[in-house]
Amino acid sequence: MSVAMNNLEELLKTRWRLITTSCNSLRFFETIMEREAPSDWSIFKWEPMSLNCVRYVSQAKNEPTVVSDSMRAVWNKKHEAINKEGVDVETVFDLVQRSITLAESEREGRKDYVIPPKSLILLVNPLEEFTSPILRTKFQKVTSYPGFGNYQVAFVVYSDNPITNRFLLQHGIGYDLPPWSEKEIQEYLENIKTSIGTVKSKTMFISRKPVIDGLVPSLMGMTPDVAEHVIKYGFLKHIDAMEPTPITDYADKVQARIISQSDMLSFLPVEKQINPKFIGGFDNFLEFMQESAIGFSPEARKLNLEPPRGVVLLGLPGTGKSMAAKALGHILSLRTVIMDMSSAFGSLVGESESKIRKALQQVEAFGRCVLLIDEADKAFAGATGAVGDSGTTRRVLGTLLTWLQEQRKEIYVVLAMNSIETIPPEFLRAGRFDKVFYTDLPDEEDRINILQLQFARRGIEDLDLTDKEWQRLADATEDFTGAELEEVVRESQRLAFKDRKDSRPTFDEIYAKAISRVPMAKFDKERIQAIRNFCHDRATPVSKRVVQKLTLENKILERVRYEE
Repeated sequence: MSVAMNNLEELLKTRWRLITTSCNSLRFFETIMEREAPSDWSIFKWEPMSLNCVRYVSQAKNEPTVVSDSMRAVWNKKHEAINKEGVDVETVFDLVQRSITLAESEREGRKDYVIPPKSLILLVNPLEEFTSPILRTKFQKVTSYPGFGNYQVAFVVYSDNPITNRFLLQHGIGYDLPPWSEKEIQEYLENIKTSIGTVKSKTMFISRKPVIDGLVPSLMGMTPDVAEHVIKYGFLKHIDAMEPTPITDYADKVQARIISQSDMLSFLPVEKQINPKFIGGFDNFLEFMQESAIGFSPEARKLNLEPPRGVVLLGLPGTGKSMAAKALGHILSLRTVIMDMSSAFGSLVGESESKIRKALQQVEAFGRCVLLIDEADKAFAGATGAVGDSGTTRRVLGTLLTWLQEQRKEIYVVLAMNSIETIPPEFLRAGRFDKVFYTDLPDEEDRINILQLQFARRGIEDLDLTDKEWQRLADATEDFTGAELEEVVRESQRLAFKDRKDSRPTFDEIYAKAISRVPMAKFDKERIQAIRNFCHDRATPVSKRVVQKLTLENKILERVRYEE
């Protein structure tokens, strides 16, 4: 079922026989399950080819229920033989049915049923087994057995990958693990500080508020065992740290490894984020983002102000959309996660929807961040009415749109698109994004600015060119995108190194590379004009000069209409 619940005890009260969950940490899930399972329920764990008792609760007639470690040990000892032979999931179902039969017979007063009443059976990664029609039939037969309902047994299917098996999705209900909140992480750190105490001759980093304030966001989305590892690393390497950077840098590396387990997500390290001062032609966009940053401030949180939701960036490839998005981590003081929508689509029925739901859950668990969905138009090319994929694209689009509308976490979403033909109108509806920007080809002044900034990024801030030479370069690079201007800088540096073993090119070397390149705009004039026409009334230019230009054009048009 698509319904998901977070309270295991509630699921058991409503008599769900099959519960499914996906999680990155089995240890974390086992801890949650033992904590949330009712105290009068026994717990068993099946792992491929073995079955063991985790908690045994005595259910003897006319006696109080008792959690018995001795009976758990006896049970495990007694069933060593079947583990040696190998236990498959079908054998587990057989043991359940045998237990119910024993309970219905004259042995009702015994305390050593194979599987006692009120038992939770955790099946660890049994997805291959559930592809068998025989096993699915066995499950349905056991759970429909007359005495099954009163005996109360529930199966929990755990998977460390998204569950796409149709049988499990149809017959089970999802059990979602709630992510750690900031308050829970702070309490966890406080407990560690209390349990460890003080270290003589050293002041622990964990007792310093600036370090903790910086560390808490970096631990968001981690399971307790992974977070504990990061804390121990801090004690080992940076116990004298006066500020959080050394520990949060390591935490970010751990987060990158966690996120890389997803097919759809990647983590953008701080060192790969773009410094806004090296972005030219985006002054209007960057000013808006500076205003948006206020919404993520602690003061805004105290006043319960709703955080900014995100922006859409439309425009031609190479006009700097991705670069601008990768600078937002600096501006908003947030970490950046990149989502590859093309990786969402799988060959199995329901796999695509499951993968994107799993990825979005992981982003929410990650906490406050910038989520960059790059080149989304390519992934949604069939969502505007096309057929041929059995509606998969539209369902994936619907899942994403619903999440964009309903999510209230401090996640700033940046949607970058190159094409206007495949943009679903729903994306541009108010309420999902704060603003829609578009990137046009840079004008003359912006081209000079971009060239200068690209040289500055490479350590060349004092390139000795006259105003006339800069003007000639601006004329030679007419209709160039930001990416093409960057390539001119790279090629001119390579030419200077080849000819003179120097990385600082001369005007002639830069000019030679500029006039030798034919811009993409020369080949695709119609599409560029179509994008400009589309964006003119629907989006805001990223450059203030374009805004001023459009305002002037509107005034001229109004004057012409008036005179007519």
